[in-house]
Amino acid sequence: MRVTTKHFVWLLACDPSSGPGRVGMTTSRKIGAAVVRNRARRLLREALRALPSFLPPGFDFVVIVRSPLTGLRMQDVLDELRGIERLVHKRANALAAVLREPRGADA
Repeated sequence: MRVTTKHFVWLLACDPSSGPGRVGMTTSRKIGAAVVRNRARRLLREALRALPSFLPPGFDFVVIVRSPLTGLRMQDVLDELRGIERLVHKRANALAAVLREPRGADA
């Protein structure tokens, strides 16, 4: 499943054996030089630490940084994450429900 914001694309995958939610981040060179890419990763990492409830347990996330975060402060990233938190949980629950359904039951 996918959740998109102005600066990030969140890809969700269910892995019930993984325990707490895990995150992988990717920033391409089109975002900017290494300094810009590293700053984006640092901001996102700190925002996720500040919002521990954002990542539902049993899910893996891949975050793609879509655009440079130049000019954004930590509070801006937190606001963006808070804005999609409910949607992330809703999509995670929907994905978990689909994976819980028995396969091959076309009755």
